[in-house]
Amino acid sequence: MSTHSDKEVISAAARWVVRRNAGLSVTEAEELRQWLDGDARHRTAFEHYARAWSAFEGPEREDAQSAMIRRIGTRVRQRRARRVGGMFAAACVIAVLAFAVLRPWPSVDRLRPAGALPAGTVVIHPERLVLEDGSVVELRQGSAIDVRYDDATRRVILSGGEAHFQVAKGQDRPFVVVADGMEVRAVGTAFVVQRGAAQVEVWVTEGRVAVEKATPAAPPGPEDATTMAGATTPSAVPAAPPVPPEPVPVAMLGAHERIVVRTAPEAVVPVVTPVTSAEINERLTWRIPRVEFSATPLAEAIALINSFSHLPDGSANARLVLASELSGIASEPVSGFFRVDNIEAFVHLLEMNLGIEGERRGNEIILRKARR
Repeated sequence: MSTHSDKEVISAAARWVVRRNAGLSVTEAEELRQWLDGDARHRTAFEHYARAWSAFEGPEREDAQSAMIRRIGTRVRQRRARRVGGMFAAACVIAVLAFAVLRPWPSVDRLRPAGALPAGTVVIHPERLVLEDGSVVELRQGSAIDVRYDDATRRVILSGGEAHFQVAKGQDRPFVVVADGMEVRAVGTAFVVQRGAAQVEVWVTEGRVAVEKATPAAPPGPEDATTMAGATTPSAVPAAPPVPPEPVPVAMLGAHERIVVRTAPEAVVPVVTPVTSAEINERLTWRIPRVEFSATPLAEAIALINSFSHLPDGSANARLVLASELSGIASEPVSGFFRVDNIEAFVHLLEMNLGIEGERRGNEIILRKARR
């Protein structure tokens, strides 16, 4: 029989429901089974959380966020008004936590940033590579690149998946990303390339890029064959190295434009499409760090969120400030998953679970005791 407190059981059950809905490995599934079998309270709490999550059908769209948070808050207040026990309220809290990150779940590697983190806390980032010229590549999970720089070209081969490229400026050599026979050529810019099963998609967030289709090298002709055969005789003149064929231009893209190029020979001519900043941000949500709290003291959770003052899209995050009147609850535990730009979900969690409300003042959100 486990000796964990009810608070620890609730926190663990919350995390397991979110992790299960994100997808478990074989090892993690076995760990969950052992945890459920270890204590009857584990299974009871887990089933409550799982039912609450199913009731909200695992919301995934960003535009459903505000409505979902209001819906959860209303249910919590109704339950409290009827003096029903706190299990449903806790289940609603985990729905907020799960929904804050499972829209859709980002493909990332778990990395600990520089500096100590609170115990039980993990910061989740996409894999980030700094190339020899200072260009930065962020890789979505399951993506892979092969870097091949030489004196003439900075070439990166995207063998699968999706990557965001921030190209270092001040270089004479062009920066070329190769994906399934397509080449994306830039000098100093920022763009995204996704290699799919039958298409290559490019989004430009800054500067300009040229999208080109590589031309296969022609097979040796009769004259080449004669020269190659004659190379064994002393009088033969060595053949000059073959000149790579010029790529075929497809399109020129500027900032806030995208193109989808089908790689099949009979594919239709691709069209450059303008995109808004909101569409770009939605497309690149996988770049936004996530934070996993596990019974993290409130003050430490706030400090960690505040450390992400600048987001990948260049915007600034609001700063959370805990009012002095709440110093007595600074050590209250907080558990769950959050996108670091999802300040609203975090504040609503505190409102429902700790009776805290947020008041916006410029670029700060003051957290204080909620008015009744």
